[in-house]
Amino acid sequence: MVVRNDKLRWIGGSLALANLAMFLIWGWGTLFFLGLVFGSVLFAAGWWADEIDLTNELPLLVSLLGVVIIFGSYFFFVFANLEDVTEGFKRFVGALILLVIVEITVHSLVAAEDSGGNPDERDRAIQRAASRWGYGVMVAGIWLVVGQLVLGMFVEQAWINSYFGAYLVANLLFLVFVVAELVTIAARLLYYRRGVIGV
Repeated sequence: MVVRNDKLRWIGGSLALANLAMFLIWGWGTLFFLGLVFGSVLFAAGWWADEIDLTNELPLLVSLLGVVIIFGSYFFFVFANLEDVTEGFKRFVGALILLVIVEITVHSLVAAEDSGGNPDERDRAIQRAASRWGYGVMVAGIWLVVGQLVLGMFVEQAWINSYFGAYLVANLLFLVFVVAELVTIAARLLYYRRGVIGV
């Protein structure tokens, strides 16, 4: 389903302003915050191009922003407070639950518009091409972490040994997977926007 940019700006702006008003009147609420973010994404998508494909581009844009915001705050807390493992685990579970809620909401809205069809050959080709970018980033990141672990066995000054061992390694590997997923989503968005499938 393709929507013109003026309609997206109107819907997104209205949703963002309504949730901002509720946020200011009733105070902090996760639902108001999510509504504000989702409305802002719709509003920004209205400036993205003349028309937006709700089936492909909007869910990718929301996923991209959701992963950056939710896991960005998680990694900021974890790497600033490596000694607080319990709170880090709580934030990890909370980030996962929040991201699942965002994804379910967005995909439910797309499905409610009856715009979700079966992916065609172009969609599969774009997914394959974007996955190659994400896979490359993931492999490079994993080899970097493994290289630091191996270096740490021989050199005491390796930066990975200067922190908290297994907890740090687990979060570094998780960061690699998150960055690889972000690269995949960004590549898919770029391919849909430019109409380039890739090689």
